[in-house]
Amino acid sequence: MGLFGLLRSKRKRVFVLSIDGVPFSFLQEAFAKGKMPEYARLSRDGGFVRMNSVIPTISSVAWATFMTGVNPGRHNIYGFVDLDKGMRRTIPTGRDLRAKTLWERLNGRGKRTIVINVPVTYPPKPVNGILVSGFLSPSLEKACYPPAISRKLAAMGYIVDPDPWKAKDDREGFLEDCFRALRARREVALELMRNEDWDFFMLHIMETDRVNHFYWDGYEDEGSPYHRRFWEFYGEVDRTIAEIHAALPKGCEFVVLSDHGFCGIIGQSHFLISSALLPSRC
Repeated sequence: MGLFGLLRSKRKRVFVLSIDGVPFSFLQEAFAKGKMPEYARLSRDGGFVRMNSVIPTISSVAWATFMTGVNPGRHNIYGFVDLDKGMRRTIPTGRDLRAKTLWERLNGRGKRTIVINVPVTYPPKPVNGILVSGFLSPSLEKACYPPAISRKLAAMGYIVDPDPWKAKDDREGFLEDCFRALRARREVALELMRNEDWDFFMLHIMETDRVNHFYWDGYEDEGSPYHRRFWEFYGEVDRTIAEIHAALPKGCEFVVLSDHGFCGIIGQSHFLISSALLPSRC
């Protein structure tokens, strides 16, 4: 039964926790080493399977596919960088999405949805519920629907995304920003879960992808000064999974998934680097 089918009954609810860029093999290793014990327990009690991702294996494409249920040829998101009719490079946003999202379909059935931080949701479209866009949002105020919710989030220390440029000169500071962003996202999600009405709730953790990009060498090298901090961060991820699960209303389905794997990188072409750093046209 798909997610849409799970929500057909009057009060059947679904919570999706998406953790970006976390490999199945990595989690297998973590569980075997006694890391992330809460997630390991939930995986034993429920299900734990490897999934195929999309082609190309890029977060924006994968989450656009998840949220619409169709492939890139139908939803129109092919990567982080595209070419417009004038052959100029642009960064696709939610404006370019050409298929209805899961929450739009649920709203059409009278279901209330809360969606936080999912890629390719900026600019936020009006929903029956709450939508907080992800990392392409130029500000928290512009990321939220309804706009007034931004004040509540700001008061709780919520940030749209840690600034990856900071990692170039201050790796420790950027890592601390990732910790803070994850903790604030968790607290906001718990607050909204408990105090808002909802049928479908999706919380996206982008910080796993950020930490993997900048500190994967620390994970692979046990002598690295970031090896311990890397696993401390994943301890926070484990805590997030456990606290979200504990706060779910009775009978709520809980789905945890990722969009792609990860590995170490030796080199990268100049084109890919320059493309990844293009400014957004938000």
